[in-house]
Amino acid sequence: MVTPLGRFGLPSDVAGMVLFLVSDYVEFITGQVFIVDGGLTLVNPRLVVKNILKSAR
Repeated sequence: MVTPLGRFGLPSDVAGMVLFLVSDYVEFITGQVFIVDGGLTLVNPRLVVKNILKSAR
């Protein structure tokens, strides 16, 4: 497991958020932080790193 979504992020994942942020849908959104990390902040980062190192062997 790399992230809860099971993969690393792609440039297209970030591009989707950028397209949303420049759209008319966000005209009433202010002062927010949008995290585009595939759910990584929901899990223990040490566990994720441990699994990455284990799979690299």
